Amino acid sequence: MYKNLTIATSIAPFNLSVQKQAISSWLNCGFRVVSINSIEEIKILQTEFSNVEFVETKSNAANKYGKPYIYFDNFLDYFSSADSKICGIVNSDIHFINFSDQLFQFIIGQSNQSIVYGSRIDIDSIVNLHGDVYELGLDFFFFDKDIIPLYPKNEFCIGLPWWDYWAVLAPILKGITAKRLITPFAYHIKHSINWNKDYWYSLGITLSQFINTHTIKNDEDLGEFGYSVLDFIEKSSSYINLSDRVKTKRILFVYDNKGIQSSESKTYESIVNQTYPNKSIVFGNNQDNFHDQVEYDYISYIQEGSILHPNYAEIMLSFNNDPDIIFCNFKVNKTRTSIFYLSSSVSEEGEVSRHYNSNMVYKRGVFLRDGIIRGEKKGSKACFVGHSLVHTNYTSYIENLLQGKKNIFIYGCGGHTKQLIELVDFSSFDLKGIIDSNPSGNYFEGYPVYAANEINNLVVGCILISSFSFESEIYEQLIKVINKGKIIRIYNNT
Repeated sequence: MYKNLTIATSIAPFNLSVQKQAISSWLNCGFRVVSINSIEEIKILQTEFSNVEFVETKSNAANKYGKPYIYFDNFLDYFSSADSKICGIVNSDIHFINFSDQLFQFIIGQSNQSIVYGSRIDIDSIVNLHGDVYELGLDFFFFDKDIIPLYPKNEFCIGLPWWDYWAVLAPILKGITAKRLITPFAYHIKHSINWNKDYWYSLGITLSQFINTHTIKNDEDLGEFGYSVLDFIEKSSSYINLSDRVKTKRILFVYDNKGIQSSESKTYESIVNQTYPNKSIVFGNNQDNFHDQVEYDYISYIQEGSILHPNYAEIMLSFNNDPDIIFCNFKVNKTRTSIFYLSSSVSEEGEVSRHYNSNMVYKRGVFLRDGIIRGEKKGSKACFVGHSLVHTNYTSYIENLLQGKKNIFIYGCGGHTKQLIELVDFSSFDLKGIIDSNPSGNYFEGYPVYAANEINNLVVGCILISSFSFESEIYEQLIKVINKGKIIRIYNNT
């Protein structure tokens, strides 16, 4: 076993306090840290980071991209001559929190002849670790030194688009085992991100040439290509977890089939194919009284249209502190190139926001009613898995949001609502009309249109906000005139 597992990064000559804290967290786990920089940057940084070894690179991308970005190949060149069997590349503002006594040995064991990678969890501060996994990017990589020769020469740079995809994609294409580490330990304090669209496009074209499966003619084509690469990486990877919890807890899946034959349901198939051994399945819904089933420790209500990751139960039940409610993110596929991610949260009073049933697991005796955790453990401890372990299509997502609702109105007479009406069959819902702040006609897509200042004259059961860019603004306007419990947000933008 090699004692020296090295993480290489490239420290930026600004926001030093955040990077110091992040790198200290790596050192506390036992990693050796190297920063690869230009000589100009090293002169600025060296005295500030006395516990980091700096390596000067003779080449950088300053002439090509305007800043001294370090080429991915520079990292590989360094590791080729270094004495570390396991090599790590981590963005310099990623904090390793929790599992500090396990991480080093775990990485060494899992990275042998493999690549281990994962995504950060974006948070507002180190004090509050509740946040969302940045699903569209990858932030840490650990790999066996033996796979370095498998990387073709390339122009990707740390800090510019697409290098993170390349870091995992290249070894996968050569048959190397890829493992996604999903344990929540890598955290990132949110900040504004400025990226150059031209670099995104040109480097995306470069990545596509290594695969040669897509014809890229415009931004939309490139966006679709990016989603397909992520999907390929995901399907080519196994999930690994730092938790060593024994799989003794029993879970009951309550499947709401909504009249669909189980033999024809991908939802049911995804439940049956769970890797977790101690599971049972019954037909029902979250209105049925299953929360007092004494033979089970946990219950998960799964609605038709939701697809579970094969490791859903295994990951959700991996917490050692026996939480009373566990929830994960979920992914909504709108079109081939339009995907969004949603996350739930739980207040100290036990109020759950943005819940979708299928992304939650309840301890026996605990249940959700009207958005509040009820039962003998009301206000109990909740645990959060930042990864999207459940996905659904846009139509199923909207239908579940509106299930059982009466006197429905949609807010917004624009292209978003037009697409919404095209994708969802509203003939089976009690849709009364469309509300808009500046209506230009009496009807929209066959439904009557009402001015926003008429809301108090309408019998409103709920209002579905049909806007991405202005969702929060519309929400703030609506809560001034109607109860917030009647407002449904599709994206939950904040």
